[in-house]
Amino acid sequence: MRIDWTLAVQVVGGTILLVIGGFLTRLFERKPHVIYFISHASGFRQRNTELGEEFWIFAHSIVLRNTGRRTAKNVRIGHRILPDQFNVFPSTDYEINHLPDGGDEIIIDQLVPREQVTISYLYSPPLTYQDIIGEVKHDDGFARLHQVLLQRQYPKSLNIVAGILTLLGAITLIYFVIAGLRALLT
Repeated sequence: MRIDWTLAVQVVGGTILLVIGGFLTRLFERKPHVIYFISHASGFRQRNTELGEEFWIFAHSIVLRNTGRRTAKNVRIGHRILPDQFNVFPSTDYEINHLPDGGDEIIIDQLVPREQVTISYLYSPPLTYQDIIGEVKHDDGFARLHQVLLQRQYPKSLNIVAGILTLLGAITLIYFVIAGLRALLT
C-alpha cells in the first residue's frame, strides 16, 4: 500500500491543531469551572448500652473544587433534606438559605481557583445520601458531578508517554479511515 503523504500531512496537521486549540482554549479561558463528587458513604452500627438497642449512623462527604481560572461566586449546594449535623472543611464562611419547597441551600460566597471545600454529613435512617444532596450551582452555571473511584496515580512522565501514544494511534486511525473512504469513492 502506497502512503498518500499529502493526506497524511493534512490528517496529522489537523489533529495536532485540534489538540493545540483545545489546550489553548482551556489555558486562556477565564471562567470558573466547579466540579463536585461524593467522596465516601458509610454506615456505622452503634449500640445504646443503657437500652440495649442497636441503631445505625450514616456519613458521607461531598467535595467541591473550582478547577477554572476565575473565582466562582455564590456557590449553592442544594439539599432536599439538610441534616442537623454537617461540617464544612476547611472552615469557610457560609450561610443557609431555606427554600420555599422545604429544601435548604448551603451558600458559599466564593470559591477561588483551585480551592477545594469538603462538606461532611452525619445522619441516621431513614435518610440516605441520595435523599440529601440536590443541585450544585454558582453564578456562572451548574457544577458538574464527577463519578470517582480510588485509583493509583501514575508518574507524570508515564501519563505524557501514554498521551502521545494515544494521539499517534488516533492520527493513524483517522488516516486509514480517510484513505479507505477515498479508495471506496474513487
